[in-house]
Amino acid sequence: MSDGIRDEDWSGRDLSGLELSGATLVDVDLTDAHGAGLLLEDCVLRGVVLSSTVLTDVALLRCRFVRCRFFDTTIEGSKLVGSVFEDCRFQGLRVDGGDWSFTSLAEADLRRSRWEGVRLREADLSGARISGAAMVGCDLGAASLRGANLAGTDLRGTALGAHDLLSADLRGALITWEQASTVALALGLDVRPD
Repeated sequence: MSDGIRDEDWSGRDLSGLELSGATLVDVDLTDAHGAGLLLEDCVLRGVVLSSTVLTDVALLRCRFVRCRFFDTTIEGSKLVGSVFEDCRFQGLRVDGGDWSFTSLAEADLRRSRWEGVRLREADLSGARISGAAMVGCDLGAASLRGANLAGTDLRGTALGAHDLLSADLRGALITWEQASTVALALGLDVRPD
């Protein structure tokens, strides 16, 4: 397969076992595509449509997504370590498990997305709009949340470090009692029993 794929209609395609390294995909339609075991390394995806796509146990490593659409997309048990998302749309994105460490989702609009049990260690979520989303049981250890809007977000069971929490909007975010005491201690508060 060539290093450049442009204006292709891959809608409904089974992507299982496909492996690309250093490839560029431009304006490729992956609507309703599905697959397990897909491997993309150091690839650039521009204007790719991933609407209603279901990806399971895939590895999209150090990839760059530019102006891609993830409408009603499901990504399960997958590794997206080191990937960068620029000006992408994520309406209805569902992520279940997997490792998104070191990804950049800076300024991303993640409202109405659902993340469950996802490792997001050292991810860049600075300026991201996550309000009203769900990030349940995730690991946000050392993630950058500077200027992120997490108002009304379901964060139950998510590991929240103190990193940038004071600059994030957390109004109305849902957390557990255990998380509340952990956050308070991380922010330097003196927490004591009654």
